Amino acid sequence: YDQDLFTGDLVAVKVFQNDKKVANTAFHKELEALRQLRGKKNICQAVGASASPNYSAIAMEMYDCDLFKYVFEEGRTFGEAQVRQLFKKICSGVDQMHKAGVAHLDLKPENILINYESEDIAICDFGLSYISTDNNRNSKLRITP
Repeated sequence: YDQDLFTGDLVAVKVFQNDKKVANTAFHKELEALRQLRGKKNICQAVGASASPNYSAIAMEMYDCDLFKYVFEEGRTFGEAQVRQLFKKICSGVDQMHKAGVAHLDLKPENILINYESEDIAICDFGLSYISTDNNRNSKLRITP
């Protein structure tokens, strides 16, 4: 994480090394997906991006941890009502993605962020996502093995 020097807010910074084609592709794919999903509820929002010859970076909203860590490493539990609310939020985020033409392709607890107090969630990590365009609407959809 880092601090936004303009607002003073803490932000999560995802850094991509530009020496590999895969990293460069992931950066551009993630950036494009985040553009498509700007302002969508239950989606981690980008607050800035930067590119240099060696590195590219995306600054995003800061959350306390991911859902995997929250449950399996910190040992937190949810009641039935909480599980229903979290599931509704996750489904809402997926619905927002699909309406925007974005398929995540790597949705897992590690890619769902959560804040401790509010239990707000946000789907993150769009580096493997598929972005639908008019040119590829009829192509075969790729999925994570």
